[in-house]
Formats: sequence, structure tokens, C-alpha cells
Amino acid sequence: MVEVVVLASLEKFFKSILNMPEVERKFRAVLDAVLEAHPHCLQLYLYSTVDKFVPYSTVPLPLLSKPQQM
Repeated sequence: MVEVVVLASLEKFFKSILNMPEVERKFRAVLDAVLEAHPHCLQLYLYSTVDKFVPYSTVPLPLLSKPQQM
């Protein structure tokens, strides 16, 4: 029960923080830099739909649909 309340509270808190224009702009800049400057080696990303720490719905789509580069 406590876990559910804490999880819901943290989710609301971080949603409000990440939706602030300045924070969102910086987050997008970092994400864009990471996507552009990725290493040229094979990468494996595992995502779980039951992950409570990083919900599957918050994984950026470019990471999920990244084209294969050889």
C-alpha cells in the first residue's frame, strides 16, 4: 500500500518537474545529443512493461524504433 502511494506521488512530482519548459528544453537537448553521439557498436536495450521504476510508456520512441546501422 505504501509503495503504491509513494510511486504515485513520485510519478506526479516528476511529471510536473519534467513538464517545466526549462527542464524539458534541457532534457530534450541531452536526449538529442545522446541519440546523435551514440557509440558505433552493437547495443541491446531491454525494457519491461512491468518495470515500476521506469515505466515502459516513458521510454522515448526513438530508442524503441532506432534504425539498424551497419
